[in-house]
Amino acid sequence: FRSIFALSARHSLNDEILKNSRGDSCLAGDNFARRAKMASANDEDIDKPITLDDLKTKFLLCVHEYTRNPGRRAWVSAGNIVRMAYELGLHQIDTPTKDDVGSPGALSELAKEERRHVWWCVWKLDAWVGISGATPFAVDGQVVCTAFASTSPAELADSKVVPSSQMFLNSDVEKSWGLMKELQTSNDAKGDNMFIVANALMRETATISALRNHSHTKRSEERRVGKE
Repeated sequence: FRSIFALSARHSLNDEILKNSRGDSCLAGDNFARRAKMASANDEDIDKPITLDDLKTKFLLCVHEYTRNPGRRAWVSAGNIVRMAYELGLHQIDTPTKDDVGSPGALSELAKEERRHVWWCVWKLDAWVGISGATPFAVDGQVVCTAFASTSPAELADSKVVPSSQMFLNSDVEKSWGLMKELQTSNDAKGDNMFIVANALMRETATISALRNHSHTKRSEERRVGKE
């Protein structure tokens, strides 16, 4: 909960939250973030296996860091979060042969939907970091096989699950406009999913810009020309 408070405290007027921060809500958030980092450091020191809760904590702390001080530490943290998500297999939740119904260790639909939400949060963080910092993206779209979430965050919080629409972000950016039209009538999480597609278009624009400005090999030139 400290990582949640790290982000939310800056918007709080609660005296209990502000009492140890001289009434400064941003400082209160920093205090909660520091406590959360100290707590998670213990797990890192003993090299415990990564859990979904670990990833959520790191994600919230990274967002706090980026919105307070978007420097080197936040940038490194964002890259580590992507690797944690890969380690947990969040990029391949909907791989056809993964966790078949009835198999040992199969995930419930609620668990899958939660992981879809977490994955796309990580994806958006990576897109945000890469676009704003003009740096290469850590997520490789070619290896992603996780569908968009079909359940809204409010429904998920109440343990309600809308059956997955099995709609995916296509690696071919030219198909994104068609996907936008499909999302308009698809499911309750369509607003968030349309935001993801919009970010995918911005991500592609940033990639083309980087190829134009920084890469002059024959292969990069062919790729750049092919996408313009």
